Amino acid sequence: MRLALAVCLSLIVQTPALARDSAPPYEPLSGAFSEGYKEKLQSDGPYRIVTRYNARDPIDALDVALYRAADLAQKSVCRMSRY
Repeated sequence: MRLALAVCLSLIVQTPALARDSAPPYEPLSGAFSEGYKEKLQSDGPYRIVTRYNARDPIDALDVALYRAADLAQKSVCRMSRY
């Protein structure tokens, strides 16, 4: 019984650490082989967001692109509310 409890507790403690290690980094691209995002303001107004994550799940790249889009939208609303 004690062994089963110890195994369960070790899994509970390790699971958040493992999840954190597999999360994609949220940072701008900095080199040819780096992972992250970059954005460019298009001439007609919207941003183009490109993400690159080598050997990861494509959903990670989509998640980071959506998060970056929300971040840019929030910043533009804050800028517009100042006027």
